[in-house]
Amino acid sequence: MQADDEAFCALVRRVQGNLDRGLLCEEEDHEALSERLRGCETVADVEALQRTALRWNYATRPLDPWDDWQSTLDTTRN
Repeated sequence: MQADDEAFCALVRRVQGNLDRGLLCEEEDHEALSERLRGCETVADVEALQRTALRWNYATRPLDPWDDWQSTLDTTRN
């Protein structure tokens, strides 16, 4: 059981660190997601929160042409 608790705590620390560095969310979503992370009780809860944060982040960030390899190939051919 202690190993499970340690794994859970390590996951929470990693996700919180990613939130703090802006890897999972925009600045305005940071506090709301951090609050939800504090309420997580299981690894599944934390993983679900992480997926939600990534979806929010992906939906709100402007598209970068370098993220789309096809458009990158098209622009280098011209």
